[in-house]
Amino acid sequence: MPRINPNKHIRKAYKTALQNIAPIWEKKVPKGTTVPEKYFLISTQTKQSIERSKPLSDTDANVWEWQTSIVVEAIVWQALGFADSEPIDDLEQALINAIEAGITVDDFDVKSVIFVDSVPLDTETPTHSIYRRVITYEHWMQEQ
Repeated sequence: MPRINPNKHIRKAYKTALQNIAPIWEKKVPKGTTVPEKYFLISTQTKQSIERSKPLSDTDANVWEWQTSIVVEAIVWQALGFADSEPIDDLEQALINAIEAGITVDDFDVKSVIFVDSVPLDTETPTHSIYRRVITYEHWMQEQ
């Protein structure tokens, strides 16, 4: 049985888990979209096939296990000059709660979910203060 690339399955799972918290897109806010006050971006994914599980019987196919990572950016826009970190803290906490409550990835059994880190990358524009947290999770998964 060929390996199943887990990337699109993980992105779909994250979009499903986070869509009721704030809008979520891949890489950037789509052209022509009004930028919301808060949102998520799925920015980067990695994967490594770490092992091939042995079949349980002679009729079972081998299945692949994957170690994957995903980077999600939590972003909050505020008017220039405001310094209130609470909204970005709340958005990050909502993401953590949603993912660690148990993420379901189609075609895979999720064996572990590990919060790797959260890096603040705030910036200023001429009109806004932008609070940005770059959050990384790792998943160990097995194809079903």
